[in-house]
Amino acid sequence: MRNLSKIIFINSANIPYSETRLDGNVHFIGTQGVGKSTILRAILFFYNASPIHLGIPKEKKNFDAFYFPFSNSHIIYEVERENGVYCIIVSKSMGRICYRFVDAPYDRNWFIGLGNKVYEDWAEIRHRISESSGTQPSRKVTTFELFRDIIYGNNRRPELVDFRKYAIVESSKYQNIPRTIQNVFLNTKLDADFIKDTIIKSMTDDNISIDLDYFRNQIRDFENEYNDIYLWLKKEANGTNRKTIQAGDVLRKYNAILYSRKHIRELREELNYALRQCIERKTHRRDLIGTSTFGAAHFRRDRKIQQGVGLFEKVHQYSWRQDQRKQKAEAQIRRYADIRDHQPCQAGRFIDL
Repeated sequence: MRNLSKIIFINSANIPYSETRLDGNVHFIGTQGVGKSTILRAILFFYNASPIHLGIPKEKKNFDAFYFPFSNSHIIYEVERENGVYCIIVSKSMGRICYRFVDAPYDRNWFIGLGNKVYEDWAEIRHRISESSGTQPSRKVTTFELFRDIIYGNNRRPELVDFRKYAIVESSKYQNIPRTIQNVFLNTKLDADFIKDTIIKSMTDDNISIDLDYFRNQIRDFENEYNDIYLWLKKEANGTNRKTIQAGDVLRKYNAILYSRKHIRELREELNYALRQCIERKTHRRDLIGTSTFGAAHFRRDRKIQQGVGLFEKVHQYSWRQDQRKQKAEAQIRRYADIRDHQPCQAGRFIDL
């Protein structure tokens, strides 16, 4: 079971230092002005997390000014749970009340040093907490609503994952819980019937609505997913599953596409590398030609070679044209010979072609 087990005041509410255990039945006795209401309001503030509905008369200082008058004013709540104890440090930072959670039992040495001097620098307090307990305080919680979400278990949001271990109950509809505790604290009539009526009225003040469209969409999505799974597992009469075969084909083709893309990328990289090498060699050769005697001789030799290649190409083209003319002439001669052999004679002579 999780419950508030101790409350500690440090330079708070005109109290230099005080520890009060709250486990079991606690009975506050004292004359007027000794601090009974001060402790009760601080306890109610833990559950209510609001400085307004605490029963403070209008003619007195408000909660912030009375409980946190100095930069080193603190209220520490120690909470017991099944697997250990943790603390909630309440203080004022930049003019606002803030909460910090420490996953360790309270230690007086965190806040008070030699000569009972209370540390004013939060960095020093954080260092002492880390050094003595081996754990770091949580980040600051600066809103009352966020603090209520943490301790009452409305902590399913991603940003509250680290705070789930600090919940005293698990409820997303907790709004009536602090309201009920507030009614019990602030009313003097505390007979059983009144408490029962207060709880019943608090639990039924707000109407709870159910979003049927949300559940309808959930059921529809479930049906679609169920049909997909059924088609995936369904087998044909011959014991085969056509869907799995098709899925295998798709997977193989997809892997082939991935391999082709990878191969294309590698070839592109190789081509880019070869292009860079060619450009570098061309630049290097141009530099050699422009800056060295060897380069100039090499350039002249290349030019002569190119001229020789050009002359050879011209000779080759001339020879090719001559061959073409010879072949054409021979073809004409053969054609004329065939005509002469088959041409009929006139007056006892062949026609001379």
